[in-house]
Amino acid sequence: MNVLENVLQGTEYLSKCAAVKEFCLVGSAIYHPEPKDVDFLVYIEQTPDPDLGYDALAARFLLDGPYWYTLANEYDDQTGQWCALRSSTFKDINLILTVDKGWYDRAKLANEVCHALKLMDKGDRVVVYRVVRDGDNAEMANTKRDGSR
Repeated sequence: MNVLENVLQGTEYLSKCAAVKEFCLVGSAIYHPEPKDVDFLVYIEQTPDPDLGYDALAARFLLDGPYWYTLANEYDDQTGQWCALRSSTFKDINLILTVDKGWYDRAKLANEVCHALKLMDKGDRVVVYRVVRDGDNAEMANTKRDGSR
């Protein structure tokens, strides 16, 4: 996988999406010598219908782009705050999509902690996100090291 090429493709794509208010590169691709993929944290505007689910919201957000699908089966904790998307066009790029600005800011901060500590173990990164982003205490966060809720 060419990390720089994926970062440039993702950045170019997200820069053109009207619904995107903010986005940033997150995850181990920033510092890991052999990342498996490239993750972007994406804050989008809220839909006028608060009952609209993330699948429909994602479809609205990505109407003009390549086909994206949710990764709901890979993450037990996709709640009303976020969803993960992957594309068959950009197969090494994941989008972590949210309409919650506070959640976005906390996830960005958790990423900075992981980056500062250069955490290589995914379980360690999950714990940092659970504490910083979700407000879990250390004991609770450590019980969810695999990403489960």
